[in-house]
Amino acid sequence: PEAAAAWASQFAAVDYGVRAVAEVGEEWAEQNPTAAVTWLQGLGDGKAKSDGMYSALGEWARRAPTAASIYLVDMPQSPLKDEAVNGFVRRVAWEDPESAIAWARSIAQESTRRDAMTRAAQAWFIRDREAALQWLPSSGLPPEAQKRVLETKANGRRGRG
Repeated sequence: PEAAAAWASQFAAVDYGVRAVAEVGEEWAEQNPTAAVTWLQGLGDGKAKSDGMYSALGEWARRAPTAASIYLVDMPQSPLKDEAVNGFVRRVAWEDPESAIAWARSIAQESTRRDAMTRAAQAWFIRDREAALQWLPSSGLPPEAQKRVLETKANGRRGRG
């Protein structure tokens, strides 16, 4: 992973390097999530870094959600933390949608927060329709997001966004 990270780092500042950085971050997080996020934090600010954190935290949450959440608690509030939490929420939503929604609420950037909450609500709607329906009117989600939740199908898993 270190060699792949060194290679991907040289492309982090260009559009075509974003996916490479995200893939390396995710793959490295399978083996050593702390090393992966340390590498990602060392990159210059930009889409590659934020997409990489999104991917790495999603993978870390899959393997060790408690450790990933401890890392997130200690991370200073920033746009990078928003992306990291967003990736965490994406993964955790399918196992624990209520916790995912709580985490999504901590995202400062409004559109990212709304999208993360919507995805978590969609997972909850699939897992426990009645509970999600009871929560939805008080969720704070705008009407169009609530509609997306209500239109979720049983195979409604989605990727990012």
